[in-house]
Amino acid sequence: MVSTNDAQRVLIVAPAEGDAAALATLLRQHGIGAEICAGAPALRAHLETTGALLLTEEALEGENVTALFAQLGRQPPWSEVPLIILTRAAGRADWLLDLAASAAGSVTLLERPLRAATLLRSVQVALHSRRRQYQVRDLLLAQRERELALRASEERLRLALEGADLGSWDIDLRSGTAVWNARHAELLGYPADAPATPDLWRDRIEPEDRPMVTAAIDRAREERTSLAIEHRLRRADNGELRWLALFGRFHYDPNGVAVRFSGVTRDVTQRKQLESEREGYLAALQEADRRKDTFLATLSHELRNPLAPIRNAAEVLTAPQLEPAQLEWARSVIQRQVAHMAWLLDDLLDLARITRGKLQLRRQACSLRSVVDAAVETTRPFLQKKNQHLALQLGDEIPALDADPLRLAQVLSNLLTNAVKYTEPGGQIELSAQAEPGWLRISVKDNGIGIPAEKLGDLFTMFAQIPSSKRWSEGGLGIGLALAKGLMELHGGTIEARSGGLGQGSEFTVRLPLKAPVAPRRSAVRIKAPAAPPQRRRVLIADDNQDAAESLAMLLAVDGFEVRTAYNGEDALALARGFRPEVALLDIGMPALDGYATAQAMRRQEGEQVCLIALTGWGQEEDKRRAFAAGFSAHLTKPVDPARLRDLLSEVPRRSGPALDARG
Repeated sequence: MVSTNDAQRVLIVAPAEGDAAALATLLRQHGIGAEICAGAPALRAHLETTGALLLTEEALEGENVTALFAQLGRQPPWSEVPLIILTRAAGRADWLLDLAASAAGSVTLLERPLRAATLLRSVQVALHSRRRQYQVRDLLLAQRERELALRASEERLRLALEGADLGSWDIDLRSGTAVWNARHAELLGYPADAPATPDLWRDRIEPEDRPMVTAAIDRAREERTSLAIEHRLRRADNGELRWLALFGRFHYDPNGVAVRFSGVTRDVTQRKQLESEREGYLAALQEADRRKDTFLATLSHELRNPLAPIRNAAEVLTAPQLEPAQLEWARSVIQRQVAHMAWLLDDLLDLARITRGKLQLRRQACSLRSVVDAAVETTRPFLQKKNQHLALQLGDEIPALDADPLRLAQVLSNLLTNAVKYTEPGGQIELSAQAEPGWLRISVKDNGIGIPAEKLGDLFTMFAQIPSSKRWSEGGLGIGLALAKGLMELHGGTIEARSGGLGQGSEFTVRLPLKAPVAPRRSAVRIKAPAAPPQRRRVLIADDNQDAAESLAMLLAVDGFEVRTAYNGEDALALARGFRPEVALLDIGMPALDGYATAQAMRRQEGEQVCLIALTGWGQEEDKRRAFAAGFSAHLTKPVDPARLRDLLSEVPRRSGPALDARG
């Protein structure tokens, strides 16, 4: 682009044989740039850099006139190249003036002869006028650039607001008028063309939040700080409650008076919902952590309770002169307390399996009576201890159930045990059942301490317990009801609790879906024949826990078995070569050569005639499958029930017979 200084030369348009050279010399001598142009065709390349045109009358003759003024007529709107025309005939002056003015608009006629000073002054005036034109051009260009930059900035702002999903607004505090974009109107629930007024916005703010919003705006105005708040609003179109984040700033005049208030808004409802959910999760985690601590403390207490009498009974057994009654007492204490510990651990394992989706039901046709009998039999010692009365009311014509009888009995046993715990000595407990269309309804009701209303919703969560100050109420791990709920859900059923409040007793109801009536399988109830005297068998026991190995060996020796013990896998294999056992009880967790590897090696060494039984604390289905894959014939979970072990050993064939497939 040509600058103001570049366009300060005079272009002389005159015949070469005339006075063009003299005019150029005169101008140059006075510091004015001058260049001679032969005619209109050459003018096109120089017109933009010309400060003024100096023409002689001779140059305006013929076609030069039309071509010259055609060039001048194509100037930009801001440009009027000054013309200085030298003429000899005064009569032609008006004609020349009209002709030049129609094309250029700034024309000076100088009649010859003229003084040099007059010419120089006219040229200087023309150049000064030309400089003003370029200044105007620069101002116009600068204004255009600002306008373009402003439009580009507005476009970038619009794109940024749309990309960020922001609403924008601007309020004139002097007139009370407002403008906002379509997104802000949408956030408020108004059409895009709805009138923008502060009142329309204010009406949408949730009434409870309006004082907070007003106070925050007033504080930002007085303290001249940015505004950043979040508030709720009710959309105008559908009344939906949303959260809006508001970011704004006041603008002040030179006197410090706020004249404008502008900013942006954004819908933050989803973030608020996520924050609320996160707070809920955090509270749940904190509650779970609290329950975990309570559970661990309770578990320690529950395990120490049976350990104390076991230890006392063991100490009694060391007495040198032990009477038969004392021996029977010690034996019964140990059996009872070990059974209690095994029950606690089984509940824990079952609940863990349900949580991980590992527990599978073994459905079969069974009668409600057999399930209830099994549950009552488990609970009877606790009822007798507290002298409580249990009433059974089983409805008539209850069809056969399609369920896992062991697990269903476990549910009822847990509900009965729970009722026993929270019912005073001598209290009443009732178990009733009634068939309904498509469902079996079983209820366990007591007249115990009851349940506070606020605790009903948490009863079936892990480690939940009913608080009580009664001395006769018993604690527990707080997993029985959670286990019952999980087992009922596996059956496709439900469980719920009701209570009138503290001191009003409680009622737990399970609902089990009824299938088409199926006659119970006769094999579901088996009358056990009297146990035959155990045959003398050779039994090898391998366990790295020497007390466990020797105590089990002593138990089997008392029953008449010939027993050998080893404390690792290698010794067990070496001992088996000469002992030729018919049964090998192998602990899975032995170091170096574990039970699986020992079983595989013993199968290769002794063949299929030896019965291999796995002893382990791991009792899940996957553990059993792995044991059978390693060559074991049976799987027993510690602590082993002596009666179960005796039954299993009594069924072991002689070495010449097939291997046993008892998967207990």
